[in-house]
Amino acid sequence: MTGEIVTTVVGGLGGDPDLKYVNAMPVVNFSVASSPRVYDKDADAWKDGEVFWMRCALWREAAENVANSLHKGDRVIVTGRLKQRSYDKDGQTHTVVEMDDMRLAGITFPGNADCETIFPVAGSTTRVRGS
Repeated sequence: MTGEIVTTVVGGLGGDPDLKYVNAMPVVNFSVASSPRVYDKDADAWKDGEVFWMRCALWREAAENVANSLHKGDRVIVTGRLKQRSYDKDGQTHTVVEMDDMRLAGITFPGNADCETIFPVAGSTTRVRGS
């Protein structure tokens, strides 16, 4: 990924993944919401910051894995390259930034730091268990 913008977002799914088929190939679309914790000195307390939304698309068998295993509110880690695209709707051009060519992991809390990683290649799934 030389010269490309790669980022990682940790957050929760904003809705259930939306599975569709394009030319008989599965694609799942979903959004991840992340809000940083900020310290308010005046209140002497931590508060949620402004919510950041990242649109994500995943193809092939990994798309079906995500659609069958993740749901609204599930905590995830997504890492991938950012892709900008434009489209026309009602005579106006819109531009969106999405995450593409990504790796995704679902996080289970509390207790062990269980993490199920769903790779976008051949739908392989790896289960990693932490202490």
